Amino acid sequence: MALTFSEQCEYRITSKQNELAGLPAGFLFFESRDAMDDRVASLLHSNIYPEMALRHINAPCIITEITDGVIHASSNFVVFETRSQSDVFPYAAGRYIDELIENRDSGFEIRKRVCVIDNDIVRTLMAMHYNLCFRSRRM
Repeated sequence: MALTFSEQCEYRITSKQNELAGLPAGFLFFESRDAMDDRVASLLHSNIYPEMALRHINAPCIITEITDGVIHASSNFVVFETRSQSDVFPYAAGRYIDELIENRDSGFEIRKRVCVIDNDIVRTLMAMHYNLCFRSRRM
């Protein structure tokens, strides 16, 4: 079973430097699952991108704390991009910092996710890729 975001959630993509400095600014910030769905829909239906394949590899999740029914966890990830007739190259690498809550109907949901990327340069399609990995429902 795949994790989904809770209806009221927080999702932020930021750099490693900003996270270490305690700066809240990020490349992207969403405060609800509907906002993420709107972003994905607009990217899927309003923009034209070159054909590509993205491979998202996650390390095992590590639970760091459980308090008041909230599971705090983190995991490392790396994403590779392949375009037609092109080499494979690293797209992004970093760490997810998550807060999970239990939903009686669907199991666990992501209440908060901070995606901390190691690279300083944000690629144009990053918003689409990270949202598609954890879409809340089919478009």
